[in-house]
Amino acid sequence: MPIPPLYSKDKTDELLALKAPLASPALSGVPTAPTATVGTNTTQIATTAFVLANSGGGGGGGGVDIQTFGSSTTSGTFTWTKPANAKWVEFILIGGGGGGGSGARQATTTTRGGGGGGSPGAFFIGKVKASRLGATETVTVGAGGAGGASATINVNNGIVGSIGGDSRFSFGQASGGSGGGNGSSVAGGGGGGSKGGLLFNASIINLSGGSGTTGVGNTANSSSNYMLIGTGGGGGAGQIGNNTTDRAGGAGGQFFTVSNNTTGLRVSIAGGAGGTVAGVQATTGTSQDDYLAGGTGGGGGFYKTGFAGGTGGQGGWPCGAGGGGGASDNGFNSGAGGNGANGYAVIITYT
Repeated sequence: MPIPPLYSKDKTDELLALKAPLASPALSGVPTAPTATVGTNTTQIATTAFVLANSGGGGGGGGVDIQTFGSSTTSGTFTWTKPANAKWVEFILIGGGGGGGSGARQATTTTRGGGGGGSPGAFFIGKVKASRLGATETVTVGAGGAGGASATINVNNGIVGSIGGDSRFSFGQASGGSGGGNGSSVAGGGGGGSKGGLLFNASIINLSGGSGTTGVGNTANSSSNYMLIGTGGGGGAGQIGNNTTDRAGGAGGQFFTVSNNTTGLRVSIAGGAGGTVAGVQATTGTSQDDYLAGGTGGGGGFYKTGFAGGTGGQGGWPCGAGGGGGASDNGFNSGAGGNGANGYAVIITYT
């Protein structure tokens, strides 16, 4: 007696219909496959693990690692750790802003000069092969320079603002801004010198702080370019001998001016406002948390007879300079200079 077939023709056809076709199969569920090594360039099937590894997320090529150091409240020494498979490292450094000088405290028969505004920290952009760097490297972020202390004794000149700290990483350095000059019995304090720079800190643009005066404080120079560097502080106000008319402080420099505006771009980022003859204190410069650029300078302090001199405004972060302090008559403290803002460091690694 013949043995019947295991499957009938109808059963076989039914099983074949359930199998995926060899050409353009439509798989379901969670199918798996062997993962090729990083960098494979063939017609082999690419698994999700292979794609992730080659995009940098799994340690392969094509990724970008960004590490930032310093803030409006932190500066000093930090440690950068080199990511796995690093190929090139790009770094952007911004130095600390200079502090503003304080105003003089003198008799009303004598010239009372306001303090000068500081200048912003410089910036540095560099790029180096990752192989030239160690597994870790030190990053230094410069602190903002302190503003000059107010004159608290009669017949005294103001105090010069402190220089901002340098920011450094491996093969680059961004210098800190200069401090503003002190108010005196001869003339207003001079503004801090420009520290603008690119790559090698060359002085390529004059962004010095406004000088202190024996009248209305001078406005700091403004940036008319779309650059990383910040701006200087406004000059403090003062008065000549035998004159007690109140004077306003100068404004901090603004970041790119209205005359250079291009349609579709932001018109300007204001510097700090100078103190007013009504006794309103100068304001802080604008910080740039939403854009990789320097902050603007603080405003300069006012002179108001029979009152303490106005305090200079703080520089906006990063690297904005402090404004100069206003002068005062004997018997009243002069205005202190505003502090410069801390620097910043951004290190970008390409894997």
